Amino acid sequence: MMRWRVPLILLGLASAMVVSACGTSTLHPTARAKSSSGTHQRKPGLPRSHAHPQRPSSTATTESWPFAVLDLQAVGSTSAFALTDLAQPTFSAWSLSPAFVGYSGYLSLLHTSDGGAEWADVTPPDPFSGVPDEYGTALDFLNQDTGWLAVEAGQGSTTTIAVARTTDAGSTWQVATFVTPLPGGLNLDFTSPEDGWLLAMSTPAAGLMSKVLYATSDGGRTWQQDSCSLGPGCPQTDGQLPVDSYPTGISFVGSDGFVSALNHGDPYLWFYGSQDAGRSWQRIPLTVPKADVQGYGDVYPPSFSGASGRMLVQFSSSTGPDLVVYKSTDGGLRWQPNATSPLPVSLGSPAQFGWTDGEDGWVASGDGHGLYRTTDGGRTWTRTPLPNAAGPAALEGRLQIAFTDAQDGFLAASNRSGTCEIYSTHDGGQTWTPLVPNGGAK
Repeated sequence: MMRWRVPLILLGLASAMVVSACGTSTLHPTARAKSSSGTHQRKPGLPRSHAHPQRPSSTATTESWPFAVLDLQAVGSTSAFALTDLAQPTFSAWSLSPAFVGYSGYLSLLHTSDGGAEWADVTPPDPFSGVPDEYGTALDFLNQDTGWLAVEAGQGSTTTIAVARTTDAGSTWQVATFVTPLPGGLNLDFTSPEDGWLLAMSTPAAGLMSKVLYATSDGGRTWQQDSCSLGPGCPQTDGQLPVDSYPTGISFVGSDGFVSALNHGDPYLWFYGSQDAGRSWQRIPLTVPKADVQGYGDVYPPSFSGASGRMLVQFSSSTGPDLVVYKSTDGGLRWQPNATSPLPVSLGSPAQFGWTDGEDGWVASGDGHGLYRTTDGGRTWTRTPLPNAAGPAALEGRLQIAFTDAQDGFLAASNRSGTCEIYSTHDGGQTWTPLVPNGGAK
């Protein structure tokens, strides 16, 4: 099986900050043992399993897994997908391609259905074999079976996006490719097995980042351009996405869409909404809650439960970081900050947070020292410690956390050597159990 390759340098840049005809083919990966900003929130209607796996013995010690985790998505109390970077063939149970010369590693998509005790390699075949430059990645799973992995690659002046789709947890894949003018980063969001959106971005430059939004209504088999910012093929009309700011993500609920971003160059919060499935966009004004807060901040994608929405905005104030929860009761047309005091925590990059159900949410501090939980929509928070490995990983932008409900979640803390430590929790993060490598996935 070929590996999906991606330069880690360009992935880091993307986190800090005319479609061709689509060709689709069904691909069956060979059966064998075995990188836009990392927010995680449970999709509406996810099936839940309350049967917890057998936990490792209390005497088990933390051991490193032979890869770094670029994205982690939990889709059930015992099921998760991890997009990993395999830099070196150091784990004999994983049959690897030769290490790519340079700063690219090999992407693999791994799946666990037993709480993390064993992980299966469900990586699609490499659609870019022999292409030297690969850029952004995006991962989105609706449930334990249906999901998409997007990878962007370029050669010369041509940039191509490949979107792989599975409906059987990665046993088989369909891959569609199309051309984009923007080599950089990707954001991906599906609201159903048919309807999805993909935001392609250029590399960041002086506070500017060109953007093209693509949409699909057939599960990712074909894609059409919905909207764009300044750049090749972008019409100079009102309602297009502006070129300033670095997007943090996209979020759609039905035909209503939202794009949030980091915007440190203008005295307003960068947050745009669409009511026509992404074809036109308007800025949604957000009020600044405190006089001593700077007039700009980092806005992160909202999550909805019916018409009720929650969204995080990171400010810097004279007394330190302020993390503010904004609430909407009308489907995202209007937003107001919480009336209570902000959370004095700074999010990391990529930011680790999520809303698992209505009022229940969590935030991981950017220094890795704590996990903050709320059960009342952000009015109050409680703190619990994270594993020791989380601190260095968070400071280096290598921490990934994902919850599916108030109790069940996974954590991956990667390090500079290209290995990581993986943990699970079944008590809302009060305790974390290290998952010990089992010598290879079955």
